[in-house]
Amino acid sequence: MISDKHKEISKHSEAQANATMRALRSVWNYCRDSFLDDDEDFLIKEQPIRILNAKKDWNKVKPRTKHVEEEYLGTYLKTLLNYVDRSSHMQAPHSNNARDIMLFFMLTGVRLNEAQSLKWSDIDLKAGKITFKDTKNGYDHEIPTSDILYAILKERWRLSAGKRWVFPSALQASDDHVKDLSASYKAIDKQIDLHIRPHDLRRTFGTVANSLNISYPVLKRLLNHRETKSSDDVTLQCVQVSQRQLRDALNSIESFYCKHLGMTQSDFIKALI
Repeated sequence: MISDKHKEISKHSEAQANATMRALRSVWNYCRDSFLDDDEDFLIKEQPIRILNAKKDWNKVKPRTKHVEEEYLGTYLKTLLNYVDRSSHMQAPHSNNARDIMLFFMLTGVRLNEAQSLKWSDIDLKAGKITFKDTKNGYDHEIPTSDILYAILKERWRLSAGKRWVFPSALQASDDHVKDLSASYKAIDKQIDLHIRPHDLRRTFGTVANSLNISYPVLKRLLNHRETKSSDDVTLQCVQVSQRQLRDALNSIESFYCKHLGMTQSDFIKALI
C-alpha cells in the first residue's frame, strides 16, 4: 500500500510524494513510541515506510533553481510596478495584494506563509522593524525595513482600515489573511511571459545578494537559515550581525533592482504610491 500510494502521488509531484511519506513516517513513529502496553512493549508495529528504502523507491528530487534572471529583472519589476489587481483594488484594505506581496518577497526573501500570515502587530513602523513569528526553523525572524519596503508597508497601513493582517483576504466577508493569489500570479505571468512564483523570488533575492558580495553571515541572517552542526557554522555563531548591516544589505538589494529599471529608490517609491 505504501509503495502504491507513493507511486500514485509521484505522478503529480515527486517531491510531494516524498514529503507525504516522510510526514506519515514521523506521525507513525510518534504514535508507536507514545502507546505502549502494561509491559511497555509497542502496541503498534514498526513503520512500513521503510519499504521505500528497501526497494530504493524514494524519488531523487533535484533542488529547484528557478529565479528571475538578471536580464529579466527590469522587465519583471516594471510589470509588477504597473500591475493592478482589479478584483481587489476596489477595496482599499486589499489594494493590490498580488503586486505588493510579490514585491515583498523580492525585497525580503521570506517564505510564502511568512508573508501571507504577517500581522500589523508584528510590525513596528516607528522603529522600522518586522518580526516573523515561529518560522520554518522554529525561531522568530526579525529584519529591519529598507526604503521601498518601508514605503509599501506605510501605504498599506494607511489603507488597512483596522484589519489585523498586512495582506488581508480580498473576500469582503472574511477576516482572514490572503490565501490564494494564483489567479493574479497567472495574470502577471501572462503579461511578461514568465512563470514566477513566490519561492522563485526568494531565490532571486538570495542570488542578487550573492552577486553584490553581501557577506555570508549577513545573507544567512536575511534568509533565516539557522546553524547546523557543521564546523563552519560553529564559527559563524561567534559573528554577530547588527541591524544596521542588515538594513544596508537590504537597501543595496533594492538599489540593484532599481538600477535595472533606470530608477532610484525614491523614483520607485513615487511610482509605487
